Amino acid sequence: MTRTATLPPARALAFLRIVTGAGLLLAAYGKLTIFRFGGTLPLPVVALHWQLELPARLASWLAQHPAGVLAAIVRDVLLPHGPLVAGIIAWLQVLAGLLLLLGLRTRLAAVLTILLSTALALAAGYRDPQNVRPYLMLAALAIAFLIGGAGDSYGMDGWRRERSRNRDF
Repeated sequence: MTRTATLPPARALAFLRIVTGAGLLLAAYGKLTIFRFGGTLPLPVVALHWQLELPARLASWLAQHPAGVLAAIVRDVLLPHGPLVAGIIAWLQVLAGLLLLLGLRTRLAAVLTILLSTALALAAGYRDPQNVRPYLMLAALAIAFLIGGAGDSYGMDGWRRERSRNRDF
């Protein structure tokens, strides 16, 4: 264990990273379902309710914000491919959650989390601007992970760094 792993801020950042990763996995769990391929082999797939809900949210947002560059992106790119975008969001949540939970490639996971929280804030903000607050908090946590190197303490990033430092050439 490195000296930085024993510092309280590093422990707190590692704790927040683990909790955030578990939260992302839990959120993705609600967007996935099990499909039995051939009646026997269970495979996780994106749930139909999420494939229908995300485009409906985006369409409602677009009805309130019909002009602008972001509206053009939603109208021309996201809405025509709504079920695909819903699947990408669900699987990126799984990937970012696993990476954060393990502390592996934490900076990549933080960037994915920032992108996800931005997309989900857009989808949630159509009803009430207060619905965006949890996603802004998620983005703030991800920025802290990005800046603080959250995978160095109690994570695979720190273990890989120590292992590569101790190799003999």
